[in-house]
Amino acid sequence: AEGKKYEDVVLMTASLARLLRQSISNEDETVLIGQEIQYVKSYLTIQKMRYKDKLEFEINVDPSINSVHIVKLVLQPIVENAVKYGFCDIFEGGLIRISVTEQAGQLTFSVYNNGTPMEEQMAEKLNGLSEIPVSKMKDSFGYGVINIITRLRLKYGEDVRFFYESDTNGTVCVIQIPDDGKENSEQ
Repeated sequence: AEGKKYEDVVLMTASLARLLRQSISNEDETVLIGQEIQYVKSYLTIQKMRYKDKLEFEINVDPSINSVHIVKLVLQPIVENAVKYGFCDIFEGGLIRISVTEQAGQLTFSVYNNGTPMEEQMAEKLNGLSEIPVSKMKDSFGYGVINIITRLRLKYGEDVRFFYESDTNGTVCVIQIPDDGKENSEQ
């Protein structure tokens, strides 16, 4: 593909290789924010090539926090859900906007999509997961979101905030974790 100048194939293959490398790596349970963003960028690059005009994405990260460690594979399942459910009824103009900021000792991860808004009942159910003990979460529903919340709460304790908000313009998922290096002492 490189020799014949098939740039799309080269880009997709490189993105897929990064995705696979990260997802099968069991060496560390944490990664740098910069690495997590690269992983999500690889996923979105593949989806953009797959869906053409249906998907655009923007990623904004405060460069000063790229070297902060977080639990790995937190953003990709959220982005995957945004593409799968948010864009199920649109055929062009889909936007995923990811931002990562640090303020007042909190890291805030935001994943917005301008697609079909999440139904209020589903948002309430997902937002209620924060009240369920980790040991009971597997009895709820789905795996992606539950897996993320469980891993974050096991690592950072009850200081984790995870919620969805929807309006006529789309849906946003917000994750907040402490940025003071604090980890749950019950590990």
